[in-house]
Amino acid sequence: TNKQSPPFQVIIGSENALSNLAGFHIARGAMACGIVPNYNEEWLTNYLSQRCCRCCCRSTTPTTTTQPNSTKTQHTKKKFLRILALDQINDTANLGSMIRCSAAFGIDVIVISDDSCDAWYRRSVRVSMGHVFSIPIVRVSNLAYTLKQLSDSFGITTYASVIDVDADLILEDLPKGHVVVVNNNKDDKSGDDASGGGGGNGWCCVMGNEGNGISKKVNHACNYRLRIDMSDGVDSLSVPIATGILLHGLRERE
Repeated sequence: TNKQSPPFQVIIGSENALSNLAGFHIARGAMACGIVPNYNEEWLTNYLSQRCCRCCCRSTTPTTTTQPNSTKTQHTKKKFLRILALDQINDTANLGSMIRCSAAFGIDVIVISDDSCDAWYRRSVRVSMGHVFSIPIVRVSNLAYTLKQLSDSFGITTYASVIDVDADLILEDLPKGHVVVVNNNKDDKSGDDASGGGGGNGWCCVMGNEGNGISKKVNHACNYRLRIDMSDGVDSLSVPIATGILLHGLRERE
């Protein structure tokens, strides 16, 4: 049997040598060096174009299969795009937790604002439990513009997560099957379109800064402001926990 060498090198060194090489104390006994994937805005546009095209094809065409003594028509379930967008996230541990939540709830791509911290910082990578490697992460120069493009060009419903009592929608009140409807009338706060129709290619949940929330421009660019219903006396949650609740809630209501 021919033995093939792995496409990487394994170098063994003392703890002191590894710590000196890294510039900080190595406590876990191993480290790796690799190339960070470059998912740019052009990649995002191409990805969304391809995925939205496939979504449209799958959602409208029933398939007929013939079995002995029976003919059945099967409708292929539509796979909606799921996107997480992050605005001005400054804590690498929080970012790593949000990446981990994204992997748990089937997020296809993460979009981060240019002023957010680095998803590939060692603390973020560690807290993500390695899931930073499994989800494309795209840094964009203008998050508000990107969100408008998601809605206007790709039919993706965008939700700005807020704690405001006058939010357009409450997560727990969204009925199943109606989270991918785009309502471009920002003056309509009833949420009727969100609870009374179907269509769209997917949804995007937007999370904001740990202290200040979502910026005004990004908030205005979204289709809806969405909040989590909480008990009296509790007005907010940590960003990673809120992210997990919202991602799970939106997925379950597709």
